[in-house]
Amino acid sequence: MTVGHSVHFYNAKTQPNILNFVDVNEPLKELPAPADVLFYTIDELMGYTNMTTPEDVVEFEESEIAEKLFKLIEINAQQEATNNESSLGAALQAAELLLKGRGGKVNIFMSQIPTRGQGKLDKPRLEKNEHKEGELFIGQLGFWRERANVCANAGIGVNFSLFSSQNFTESSTMGIVSRTTGGHINIYTNFMQGRDYPQLKHDIVEDFLKDIAYDAVIRVRTSVGIAVKNYYGNFYQQKNAAHINIANVNSDYTIAVSLEQDAKLTSNSYIQSAMLYTSRTGERMIRIHTIRLGVVSVPADCFRYADLDAVLKYKCAIYANEALTYKNDLSTLRENMTYLSIEIFSKYRLHSKKNVSNVPSGQLEPLFLPESLKLLPLYFLGLSKSDGFRLQKDITIDERFVHLTRLLSMSCRNTLFYLYPRMFGLHLLDQIPDLTTGQLDASSVMLPQTMRLSARYFRSDGIYLLDNGIRTFVFLGSEASDELVKILYGVDSLNELPEYPKLRVDTSTVFGAYVQHILDSLSKDHLFSGPVITLKSMHTTSFQQFMRHIMEDRTGNVSYDDHLQNLRR
Repeated sequence: MTVGHSVHFYNAKTQPNILNFVDVNEPLKELPAPADVLFYTIDELMGYTNMTTPEDVVEFEESEIAEKLFKLIEINAQQEATNNESSLGAALQAAELLLKGRGGKVNIFMSQIPTRGQGKLDKPRLEKNEHKEGELFIGQLGFWRERANVCANAGIGVNFSLFSSQNFTESSTMGIVSRTTGGHINIYTNFMQGRDYPQLKHDIVEDFLKDIAYDAVIRVRTSVGIAVKNYYGNFYQQKNAAHINIANVNSDYTIAVSLEQDAKLTSNSYIQSAMLYTSRTGERMIRIHTIRLGVVSVPADCFRYADLDAVLKYKCAIYANEALTYKNDLSTLRENMTYLSIEIFSKYRLHSKKNVSNVPSGQLEPLFLPESLKLLPLYFLGLSKSDGFRLQKDITIDERFVHLTRLLSMSCRNTLFYLYPRMFGLHLLDQIPDLTTGQLDASSVMLPQTMRLSARYFRSDGIYLLDNGIRTFVFLGSEASDELVKILYGVDSLNELPEYPKLRVDTSTVFGAYVQHILDSLSKDHLFSGPVITLKSMHTTSFQQFMRHIMEDRTGNVSYDDHLQNLRR
């Protein structure tokens, strides 16, 4: 289905042709043709039993049916180009009718706000210069909130891919549909074919093949003395309901739940989560996890057994939710991160009875950190410098909204890598064991030691790989080894690399096999994996993105050393 001045349906079961729906100003109550004509699976068209591999996708792309469909879409797009309008609201209603009684997933690709028919929007509010940034995170709801609720109740997940050349394209308004149904939002700012197409194609194929649980109902229950207070994430919850609904759930999806003690605890306590869902094969299934927690009488033990991953995930979800609902502005939330660290450390010092009376006059008191939370200041600094919370204006409002939305449902493990990315010096891999060429046993080789995120450790002949769980960068120093460059990219020297180099690792060498092992290992932790971004110049937007992750330095005006000094004061 495509959309412009009208909504266009494509019949591919017989001779491919276009069916247009023009009356987009009225609520769409029926389809222009029977659903079995408009709704079909690629498996049906191609004769697959189950389409599950990238090779299947390529085979469909090269098929005669796909060629005819793409030609029709191309002709239609040329005709619509002069209209410069979008009837996206009507198109979403049509998708709801197509999936009625089935449930499923809708992927929307858009480059402008809806300007016609149901759900049309005025110019982005930013152009009116009447709103603070935080207010823009609260969308122009009404029609789009209604669509979100309808899709959630029908078990339809909605994903958005935004192609924006502006600072703000009302992503928060239409994004409410994704947030409510468990969908995701990808953004490609100032899309460039050579730079961004590999990532776009990878995202589409990965989303198409990823295993999804549909129409999920989740509830958390507790034993006496503990009560569920709130849920945080991207989901649908009816008023006063004890459960949440998520139309689409994948293996990377995580929610945060706040609990409170409402009675005295005298023995072990229990927390149980249950999820009822429909599998890809149509089976209704249930998954249950139960955890037993011990009860301590000494407050210091709470610090000793604290789970850093859970603390960070929970606080990231809280801060992201407060930003998206504009309960606090970004400056206040950044201050709250610092205040929370100070409060935790002061309470720990109080309950562990640490003596600070011997601190020499004029010197700052040392930070007393519980072993389990000693990295909390580092990760909170990473959060304040992340694309969701940093105050610099080189990030668009759409990009910030997307990152805050991702933080809400990011897993604990991905959250750690997002706040403090892993960086490896590939030029140092000559220290690996002497392995048989091309016979690297991944099960016996560990990832190399990571580097601290500071430019003071960079060398001009270095090759650095940085991964934050969403994107992977390779930064080539100006004097990088020609031999290593050839193994990684298949060219004889750094000067022969094209503007947008593509990694072509020669795995017949020990070095290449080990680099590929690193890339494969990192991709397993990726929330959204994709092509590696190679940086050979310091004068590109991608290099600026890379340097923003070198967060121990004064990116954002505060270094890690400065941050620790601020906590002591």
